[in-house]
Amino acid sequence: MGCSQFPRALRKEFAIANFKLDHQQPHLFFAFQWQRNLELPHWSYALYRWAWALYHVGWWVASIVTEGGAVSTLARKAYFFIYLTNWAYTIIALLNLFWAGVVTVELAEFGRTEQVKKVMTWPLKVVWTLQNLVYLPSLFITAAYWGAVYNPEYPIDVVNAAVHICNSIYVLIELMTSAAPTRILHFPFPTLMLTSYLGFTLIYWATGSTTPDGLEAIYPIMDWNNLSLTLPFVVGCFVCLPVMQ
Repeated sequence: MGCSQFPRALRKEFAIANFKLDHQQPHLFFAFQWQRNLELPHWSYALYRWAWALYHVGWWVASIVTEGGAVSTLARKAYFFIYLTNWAYTIIALLNLFWAGVVTVELAEFGRTEQVKKVMTWPLKVVWTLQNLVYLPSLFITAAYWGAVYNPEYPIDVVNAAVHICNSIYVLIELMTSAAPTRILHFPFPTLMLTSYLGFTLIYWATGSTTPDGLEAIYPIMDWNNLSLTLPFVVGCFVCLPVMQ
């Protein structure tokens, strides 16, 4: 896109219709950016999607197995689901598994009918929804974790690196390789996810629940006993999210 076209393209991005999960070129969800013909689904993209699916599902399983130690009880492993990192990584795994299936089905249909998809079907809308729920939150989680949560006293193991570093590397690779579109006006999706998590932490704190270490705050920067720290962080999140999108 030339510099002279950028203002026009930016204005177009803010059209009210872009709040919706509709797109005039649904075939972009089945292609790499550099494909000569973006309308034709290719087996290489299916392999790409399955590779990411197996990668993320593998690390998701590893994260649960190592939660509290490999021999910890189910009750201890249930703490896996109190952390925003694990919420996001669960959705990343679901996104890639579902997306790989959708691309595979599309390849099979194209081989049978030789017709390019012209409308956004509900599976594609699910893919786009899940994409919006994890792309921005993944970048946010990486920044917040290393900037405000990480304790240098604890060593960085491979699982920690996978869910707090490689999660964002994955997103950046996707933005540079996949032709799947993004919309500025889809910022309510990640905002809703983070709002839901903030609500969860508030309920968790109000009911007297604690972390495995007995702490009332799941994350130091979301300590509802210390509103002078938590409220500026929460307000900052809601200001930054649309800009980041």
